[in-house]
Amino acid sequence: MGVRGLTTLLETRGIFPPSSSSQQNYNLSESPYYKSIPPHSTFSIDGAGLAFYIYERSYKQYYHAFLAAHPHMAVMDVIRHLLPSFLPLTYLQSYTQHMMTSLLQRHKVNVTVWWDGHIKRMKNTTMKSRKSQRCTQSKTLERFLSLHILPKSFVTRKKGVKVPPPHVFLEEFPMPLLTMSQIRHTLEYMEISLSFSSSDDEKSCLLQSVHCDEEADRDVALASLLDVSNSTYAVGADSDYCIYGFSSSSSGENNNHVLYAPLPHLQWENSDKMGGIVITRKDIAQALYLPCEELLIEASILLGNDYTYEFIAQQNPKSCNFFQEFGNESSSNNSKKEKISIDDIIYYLSQMEQEYGSGSSSKCYKVTTTKSNFQLAIRFTRDLYSFGDISSYPFENDDDEEEEKEEDTITTTHPPIQTNNDIFNLTNTTKFRFQQTIQSKVQDMVEDDASWDTFKNQILAPFEHHTNIQYYKYFYVLLHVMQQHLQNQPAENEQNKFFRLPEEFTWKYEQLSHLLQKSISVASKARSKHGVMAHTDISPATIFHPIVFHRVMVALHARLAAAETTTPPTSSSAGRVGEEKEERNNNMDEEDAQHNSAAQETPSLNELPIDAHKDVILTSVQNNRVTIIQGETGCGKSSKVPIMLLETPPPDPTFKEVRMFICQPRRIAAKSLTERIKSTHPQYKHLFGLRMGHGVREETKDTRVWFATTGYLVRLLANYPERFDDCTHLVIDEVHERSVETDVLCLLARRLLERNKRIRLILMSATVAAGMYRDYFQVKESPLFVGVRCFPIQEYYLEDVVTLLQLSPKEMMRMNEISRKITNSRCKMVPNANDRTAIH
Repeated sequence: MGVRGLTTLLETRGIFPPSSSSQQNYNLSESPYYKSIPPHSTFSIDGAGLAFYIYERSYKQYYHAFLAAHPHMAVMDVIRHLLPSFLPLTYLQSYTQHMMTSLLQRHKVNVTVWWDGHIKRMKNTTMKSRKSQRCTQSKTLERFLSLHILPKSFVTRKKGVKVPPPHVFLEEFPMPLLTMSQIRHTLEYMEISLSFSSSDDEKSCLLQSVHCDEEADRDVALASLLDVSNSTYAVGADSDYCIYGFSSSSSGENNNHVLYAPLPHLQWENSDKMGGIVITRKDIAQALYLPCEELLIEASILLGNDYTYEFIAQQNPKSCNFFQEFGNESSSNNSKKEKISIDDIIYYLSQMEQEYGSGSSSKCYKVTTTKSNFQLAIRFTRDLYSFGDISSYPFENDDDEEEEKEEDTITTTHPPIQTNNDIFNLTNTTKFRFQQTIQSKVQDMVEDDASWDTFKNQILAPFEHHTNIQYYKYFYVLLHVMQQHLQNQPAENEQNKFFRLPEEFTWKYEQLSHLLQKSISVASKARSKHGVMAHTDISPATIFHPIVFHRVMVALHARLAAAETTTPPTSSSAGRVGEEKEERNNNMDEEDAQHNSAAQETPSLNELPIDAHKDVILTSVQNNRVTIIQGETGCGKSSKVPIMLLETPPPDPTFKEVRMFICQPRRIAAKSLTERIKSTHPQYKHLFGLRMGHGVREETKDTRVWFATTGYLVRLLANYPERFDDCTHLVIDEVHERSVETDVLCLLARRLLERNKRIRLILMSATVAAGMYRDYFQVKESPLFVGVRCFPIQEYYLEDVVTLLQLSPKEMMRMNEISRKITNSRCKMVPNANDRTAIH
């Protein structure tokens, strides 16, 4: 993270280009700190900063390419495809290759990439902050994929939902889990390729990766500091690289500076000459008018770095001498007590020349404190930035290493996907048949047994010990199907073609995708530790694609649903099982007996109780103006009756096609049913639309069935009854909910029956109140009872919503504050505008 506020300060002082200016409008060569980098220089690059830089640039490429290729796609579909989690790994791979090729072959620069180790000293607070940020981003992704709730930054009052700039996606949603693994693999592959290169010109440029035990920042800066030729540059994205340096009392004047070249301000891509902003600690001290370079270390303590921020965030006068002295000075000037700004801190330090002298580190101002933990953080900061001995300071393990031990957990806040062995919640018989059938089909896709053995040894073997056993047998199928699919498709960035997300993808699939990526990442690291070379290993981009994964999962799930109603596999499809055939058949016979007995009590996934009454319902609608359907919640009234009516010819022969309105008492019910029917019957999705108040319309020119809210239909029927002249049916669902709007709609519907002699009215109720509506509409036929509920109904109370939304700790604190405010007022007042914004 670096020193908080230092980058902004350097921008205001003209050292860095303004962050708001694009490279097209700002010429780096005009900066006084611009420097041309000659050939055969060396870049000492921070691996973590390089990875985030490549990730950001790769995502922006994908963002603009996708928008250019899909100018007319719906906004919500665009947002789904632009989620960073769905960034194809090929973009990371190609951008890494492009950048390294440009540096090594075009600009003749040697590159050393330093990767962080798992040991972190004195960074417990920073690690917790990063973990909390990842948790918040993960919850934002879950809320969007499962509940369709977008972050506030995606919604405007005037235009509604919009596609925000790429940096908003990067801030709100988590990065792909395989980002680091893909970039590392690409760099290692290029390093090995260069070592075996036969060209002397290519051999003159060196690319190497160094894996550190601790954080790499110190080693990156030290490599630049020890180069007496001043041809090694510390390249990264953290502002604290310009604070590293030997103290002036322990080294010479010319050799105690780190040449820091910020990654965002390097010109390597569109320029024939290599150059960029290059600064040293001495440059910054002069620009900030600090009399002593070591004052930058004291400034980093006061501004707040990764080690001291928790102690100075509140600027308590008792925390250290600086805030006490500054507070006394402010009190003497009769000024109000305000938070000390960054400029005030730098200005106060710049005045230390008169009191402590100029140029001598021993006389520089020192931050002191009486708190033991703060004292330890201050001493560590000075030793770290001055390259002192830090071996005695405590350290914490990296969160990433701890998460690798939790291989069956999606995130630190999510439980495993399932507790049983079946990720699809299917019967044992279907699971067994599917597993055997898919094994045969996957093996059929391989040309010969040798290639199948190679696939298992190169790709599947690492996951056997780094993946929960209940998922392993599914992973080898998914990996191989994805690999075959990717090999048979043209490259996305070459043909400008993109894989499309299936409409049926769910949050459960994304959880499984996370687990699979975690297994690939852990296995890749394990193979690297055991000396497996990158040129013999498999790149993550060749076996995993996030969108293809969802497509494969939807296809496999559809095949599973079809397997519920099919016969057992034939002997030819199971021919590869060989010696296990007899044992498998015996197991299938036993499981078939259990499955058949259970099937008499439990309907299949595609069958609901109302399906058994289809003929009776259609006959009643054909022969009667008004039909009343009674059935318990869950029997399938709301989702099945519209399909039944749509697939049947109009009851009045004067109509050519079925057209109907379906009323729901709540907006969420109308929206959910529309999406549900479109997903379960994709062949009819262009025929279903949605209309609600405030101008909400989701329809096309082919729409013939509209879901609408009660309030919308009341106003439409009261003001424009002629709109129903071409309608064959009017369906009022949940009619037993006795609201004012429902009762008014029943009155208007009865008047419509007198005015329109061709329309059919269908009333659906879940209670015995159907008899009352029978008398009101003078229906002679008895209500049709269509069965009990198919699935158990689980009740949720208002307090459960907080748990279901998976709020982050910060959001939970805000919700508790609002809850206490409402409780204290005894619910006499609603939340104000600020509270409602926080709730959103």
